[in-house]
Amino acid sequence: MEGLEAVRKELEAKRSQVAEALAATRKDASALEADLERIEAALSALSGKRAKKGSGRGRAKKPSASKEEVREVILEVRRAEPQAKGDALRDAVKAGIRKRGRALTGFGIVYPKALKDTS
Repeated sequence: MEGLEAVRKELEAKRSQVAEALAATRKDASALEADLERIEAALSALSGKRAKKGSGRGRAKKPSASKEEVREVILEVRRAEPQAKGDALRDAVKAGIRKRGRALTGFGIVYPKALKDTS
């Protein structure tokens, strides 16, 4: 048992060293990337070319829900919660749209039209 404990402590110490080295390397890489971006922007400015946009790390855009999808979700919500009306129905439909991985862009325009189609 004592031998296993010694090995465990040794491995934990090694893990700590590797984690620290990794953190330092990531910090250095981040600084180098920032330097490279500044240099590329300066070169672009000197050559008169437009600088590249950011690295694309923004959120991926989700497609908006179509009128037909909103109508389907309205029917699903009404089946699950027949008493849902007004704001409660609207909120439940929004949640259903999000659950499908769709954006709510244009929801205020599409929802009333889809609601009419379900009546």
